[in-house]
Amino acid sequence: MKKILAILSLFLFLVPLMSLASPVPLAYIINDESKECAVHRGGDECVSHPIPEGWRYTGLARETVCPAGYTEVNVKTDSRPVWSIYCLMPFSSGSNYTAMLFWPIIIVAIVIIIVVIRLIAKKRRKRCI
Repeated sequence: MKKILAILSLFLFLVPLMSLASPVPLAYIINDESKECAVHRGGDECVSHPIPEGWRYTGLARETVCPAGYTEVNVKTDSRPVWSIYCLMPFSSGSNYTAMLFWPIIIVAIVIIIVVIRLIAKKRRKRCI
């Protein structure tokens, strides 16, 4: 049973540490109708910021500039959480209130698994006697 608990704890706590969230590089987006350009922050592994409707990607901010005749503006984008085990970890950059629901469920599942393993072991011991 100790081996099973060790494997579960490795899986639940150490594996997500191997992938750390890093931001998507800044990019320029433009709106041809309004002749505006903006720097777009794409998010990271835990949060996605989709390009707004009517805008299009033109290239990375470090490689391109706002086209001539376009006005640079600030554009607000929607933030959408990305649902992955890493983003639910309390120490990740994407931790949110969803983790408050996720971890109690995981803990209850582990307790149930331990109880079932102990009951099975107890029944096997009774059969051997």
